[in-house]
Amino acid sequence: VDKSALQDAIDDANDLTENDWSPASWSALESALSDAQDVFADATATQSEVDAAEQALRDAIDNLAVDKSALQDAIDDANDLTENDWTSVSWSALEVALDDAQDVFADANATQSEIDTAEEALREAIANLMSSDVGSVLQTLVNLINELNEDDYTSGSWGDMLEALVNAQAALSAMPQVQSDLEAALDLLEPTYQALVYIGNLRAAVKSATAIEPFEAEYTVASWTAFEVELQMARELLADPRATPELVEQVTVSLIDAQAKLIRIQHSNAPTGLHAEPGDKEVALTWIAPTETEGSGITSYEIQYSIDNGVTWETFGNVPSSTTQTVVGGLENNRPYVFRVAAINESGTSPYSNISNLVIPTVPMPEDTGELPQPPPGGTVVMEDGKIMEISLTVVENQYIRLSGQDFYMDLYSLNVNGQYITIWDIDAVIRILRGDGGQVQIKGHGFEPGTVISVYLFSTPQLLGQIPVDENGDFDGTLEIPNNLEVGNHTIQANGIVRGVTGERSVSVGVLVVDYLDQQITFEPQEEVVYGTTDIVLDATSNSGLPVSYRITDEQGNETQLARIVDGNRLRIEGAGTVRIIASQEGGESYNPAADVVRTLVIKRATQQIQFVDPGSFKLSDGQAILNVSTTSGLPVQLKIDDQNVARLEGNVLHILRVGTVVVTAEQPGNDNYLPADPVLVTIDIVDEGYLPLRVHKAVSPNGDGINEFLMIEGINKYPENRVTIFNKNGVIVFENQGYDSVERVFRGISSQGARLPAGTYYYILEIKDNGVWKNEKGFFVMRY
Repeated sequence: VDKSALQDAIDDANDLTENDWSPASWSALESALSDAQDVFADATATQSEVDAAEQALRDAIDNLAVDKSALQDAIDDANDLTENDWTSVSWSALEVALDDAQDVFADANATQSEIDTAEEALREAIANLMSSDVGSVLQTLVNLINELNEDDYTSGSWGDMLEALVNAQAALSAMPQVQSDLEAALDLLEPTYQALVYIGNLRAAVKSATAIEPFEAEYTVASWTAFEVELQMARELLADPRATPELVEQVTVSLIDAQAKLIRIQHSNAPTGLHAEPGDKEVALTWIAPTETEGSGITSYEIQYSIDNGVTWETFGNVPSSTTQTVVGGLENNRPYVFRVAAINESGTSPYSNISNLVIPTVPMPEDTGELPQPPPGGTVVMEDGKIMEISLTVVENQYIRLSGQDFYMDLYSLNVNGQYITIWDIDAVIRILRGDGGQVQIKGHGFEPGTVISVYLFSTPQLLGQIPVDENGDFDGTLEIPNNLEVGNHTIQANGIVRGVTGERSVSVGVLVVDYLDQQITFEPQEEVVYGTTDIVLDATSNSGLPVSYRITDEQGNETQLARIVDGNRLRIEGAGTVRIIASQEGGESYNPAADVVRTLVIKRATQQIQFVDPGSFKLSDGQAILNVSTTSGLPVQLKIDDQNVARLEGNVLHILRVGTVVVTAEQPGNDNYLPADPVLVTIDIVDEGYLPLRVHKAVSPNGDGINEFLMIEGINKYPENRVTIFNKNGVIVFENQGYDSVERVFRGISSQGARLPAGTYYYILEIKDNGVWKNEKGFFVMRY
């Protein structure tokens, strides 16, 4: 009985969740599942019972459903309500619950638990609806009071507020039982709430006034004195628990009015048009003088700079008013700066100008000779503050070079127009840059000052390629475009930055080679020889360009050959033994010249083969013929030879049995173009009679010279060289004796052992042989005629 389908149905049912379905449909499923489990556990259940239980369980699964009737009732009840009868807050909550319920009702995939949850939430929202009469006003007031902060009010007023709040909340909890209780609570709460509101307004006004105190010098003396009087009165009133709401409101209005009447002292307006231009450890600034100076001429300008994009500022100093430009020196190259300027006159310092453009002082770093470094392609010069330092250079994975010192490293890559890395060879460590649109260099590393930049130059004629930010860990990584108008030949890339942790500049110069098209090389190392019959060989030639390599096959003279072929682009399929040439090619692309073909010679050796010859041991003379089971591992035909055709002869692999005896059959396979000759296999086969001895004695002898039955033939006797043959006449007289009878030379030809010719007649024999060390004998007779 096959219960696998029933097991699957049981597993599917056990994977379901009760809360996802209606109680009625789930109860039906549980009943079908229980029955199915009983049948599955019943070792005597028939196949029809198993199938019926499986079908019933499948039907119960298919009939699982959800019940949305209660949810529909709740939705109908909600839709019968009118918005104006209820407070906005409670109505909004109802609308949210109603929207959710309608979404769940419309969802064909909603589970029973989701339906029940939506119905429960909607019922709760209906129950929580609050009437829009006095109760809603009271509720709103309670909500506002609960948002107040005790620290903002006097202890006396706050205590009254808490007492009133408790009464109001008690009245709300009894809604809608006693309307008069609500009204009484509202009457009690309203005056105290208003008092707190006034106190809160006064405290807010005091906070606002206190916030401007540090800027006293910005206002006229008279306006500031009047403001201070009102501020002091407000502070005293806040500390007085007997303050009436009317007095609090009056003082609040007076303080706000005094603050509004403050008269600011007018300075000149801010300079405009500030522009910064970087240089070597300096920045040139230009700006436009203020247009309004309030009758007092500008006496000087204050210059400030920031190295953190305006978070903090340092004052560089003041410059005379006669100029609207200056040079800020003493800066660090390769550090970002922004600037601002303020005008100073008799009335004070003006607001600062807008922040300047971000600038980075930088310049290519020369050697101590004053000349720019010009290392040859693959050469490097690394300097710190003008002094040459020792570094190590390594070619990594033929993709980039790494320059590293004691506390830093810098990696340099070259990319072609497709964004692929251009190979760097260990042999020369030269970075090759492709001339034209799209060439790029990537520079990354570690060990420079965080918050600074790496400035990258390209020369003979210096030009700034760009600047790469150094992050908070001292790491940097950026890719920069190469100009498309470079001359082919030697150039220098120089990357400059600030040494981490010290005041100093590090410069890394690398010689590069600009080329029109890149050369590419093919790497191809196949096997030098294989054996015919080998499975497909995957060819793995690659080009340093990354472009795909193609293959073709020829013979040794370059002609087409049938010995092998390419399949699936890169697999070599062996079709015959011999020698072939595998030619790997890459025709070039947008950035690369064609690669030189790489030719590899592959010798496909002839395969070895073995003869498989089942040794039959022996056949009976009565078999007549037998089929020899012989084959080769190559499938090539086997050639058979037999040593004694008197005993048997061969026709293909069919052995025709002639007489008792022993033959040796030799199996040979000379090989062909694809297979070496097989080692010969020899099998010895015995042809035996059904008698006692495995020999056969012929019954007739006629030594008359006609070549037929000239001697007594004993088939198979040559297999037993230790033998004795004794012949008697009818009177029992021994007429012939012989040891080592061989049916060839040592035979009975009608001549007695004494040399006399015997008469025709019937004779008797005893044949004895030694078989595996044991002597055996057989008796019989034969008839001799002339």
